[in-house]
Amino acid sequence: MFFVLTAFMGTAQSSEPSGLEISDLDGTWFKVKTKSKGFCELEDGSLDKEKHNEKGYLYISYEGGDSFSGVYVYLDDEKVWREASEMELQLEIGNMKKAILEAYIYDEFSDDDYVYSEFTLSLTTKEKKGELKNAKLTTLNSYGYEEDEDGECYLTPKLSGKTVKEEKVPEDVLSIVF
Repeated sequence: MFFVLTAFMGTAQSSEPSGLEISDLDGTWFKVKTKSKGFCELEDGSLDKEKHNEKGYLYISYEGGDSFSGVYVYLDDEKVWREASEMELQLEIGNMKKAILEAYIYDEFSDDDYVYSEFTLSLTTKEKKGELKNAKLTTLNSYGYEEDEDGECYLTPKLSGKTVKEEKVPEDVLSIVF
């Protein structure tokens, strides 16, 4: 038993600072998935289960200090790439090896049709020869809200993703971001 525990601890990833800086995330692409579950209120006041899956890309630009700007592009219900109206990203704690980020995504379709999500994300990176090799985002905590002509929905969205090289990003997505 003692040997197994020692072997496990020996393979745990260190959160010690790496040779990378948080600014090394500038220009990084993530291929992401968002899965949301929750409830929507119907006209009669009863609740209906809601489930929604979404695929997309997140592009990160470093703004300085602990601030980033982001562009979130997702495939909508009509299978068309769409940029979310607003995307904010902030480093809360940690370093380039392991960090906690706060993310806010808002999209508006009309005055009474919008959706927003707030995420607390874990960022884990790996480096090779002082360069960012890959990074992974996972949701630690989240909250989502949607309102449209049908009513209100309260959701728990889960965002996950990993880095992807720019040449793997679809041209339609690149044309929206750049």
